[in-house]
Amino acid sequence: MVRRNGMRKGISIVEMMIAVVLFGVISTIGFKYAKNYYDVSLTAKQASVSAVVEQATQLSNAYDLYEIKRGKIPTAVSDLNASDIRIITEIPGNVEAITADGWALRDDLEIDGDGDADDIAFVYPVSGPTTDEEKQSYCNVLNNIANSTWDYNASYNSTNDADAEEINDANGMYSKNNFDFSKIMCYGTDSSTMTFAFVKKLN
Repeated sequence: MVRRNGMRKGISIVEMMIAVVLFGVISTIGFKYAKNYYDVSLTAKQASVSAVVEQATQLSNAYDLYEIKRGKIPTAVSDLNASDIRIITEIPGNVEAITADGWALRDDLEIDGDGDADDIAFVYPVSGPTTDEEKQSYCNVLNNIANSTWDYNASYNSTNDADAEEINDANGMYSKNNFDFSKIMCYGTDSSTMTFAFVKKLN
């Protein structure tokens, strides 16, 4: 602090320290209340599921290239990075929050209701979460991405518990959201065995 002609200029170190402390207190209070407007857990799940959707899209594109180059469809995810074709350099890694099992390509699913187990999908087991509730919450996030009207708080529906059934109702929502899949869904044999399915072909 400097005084000139009886007038005070500047601030003292004590005043500066008080200002810093007050700013810190106000910031802490503001952050505490701002956090109430964000569901941090849900945001993290959305980011993880979005990463899986991106991986599925890459696998779908590789599937198409394989079919063009080979004149037949791949029967396993490993076909897409086989040394003699090398469409992708490696299979996408696990999003650990969601799975410990990784990607698989299934051609024996009954999804379209025609009675034949011949529908094709890239599947991703929801095996990372430790509780049924967490598994269901990841399913709800995927279902909401595929169908924006899907409720994040939806509970497991035991009537839709086979891989022939989808938990959310497609009704054209997927093409509207510009996904390269016939359907995007999460299903399970019960609430503890959830699976993401990105349906490539309905036969």
